Amino acid sequence: MNVELKESVGIKGIVKVLTRMNGGEWTTHSESENLVMTAANIGRDILVQWLLGATGYISTTNGAAVLDGTNTYSWATLLSDTYTLTADVVLSALTIEAGITVVTAGYTMTVQPANTPLGINWGAIGTGSTTPALTDTELETETNRTAPSFTQDYQFMTAIFQFYFSDSQLTNETYYEFGAFVGGSSSLNSGQIIDHALFGTPLAKVSGMDVTVQLSLSFT
Repeated sequence: MNVELKESVGIKGIVKVLTRMNGGEWTTHSESENLVMTAANIGRDILVQWLLGATGYISTTNGAAVLDGTNTYSWATLLSDTYTLTADVVLSALTIEAGITVVTAGYTMTVQPANTPLGINWGAIGTGSTTPALTDTELETETNRTAPSFTQDYQFMTAIFQFYFSDSQLTNETYYEFGAFVGGSSSLNSGQIIDHALFGTPLAKVSGMDVTVQLSLSFT
């Protein structure tokens, strides 16, 4: 049987950078298209997994952990009744028995249950200037990330996200790149990347400048 394809669906991403000085009015700094990644477990594949019924994305977690003074894990050392982290860890479940101490030692421990909604959790900014590739799994040089400060379903075709970086969050240097991530944590380079873009104009951050990056993902 021959089936004629009547319509195809594409995904278009736009990254807009807005800035304001000393709490003043927001102005548009730049706008550019961005790549939506095409490889396993990133970008478009995550959207396909959602269509297939996925409700959460925890494939890179370290599973469930019971810290009882006996169990050992690759991401922590155990001395007596104290677990000390040696890496960032994302767990599907965590039990800490009485009398147990956990020392993070500068790393992060995140509990992300299996029913975590499948959505964009983080927007990241960085100083890398290499042209993005469809198989990128992280930014070239990520420096900061933040959770969405605003989201909107616009006219049933576009998902809009805004990510706010305050003056105090960003050091005074030039930023070139942005990416959005599913899952992961506040730790840099964690999670599954959805898109990767270079700013239309490099962002030269100066004292007193707040930055909002707006990501729009549209079906075309």
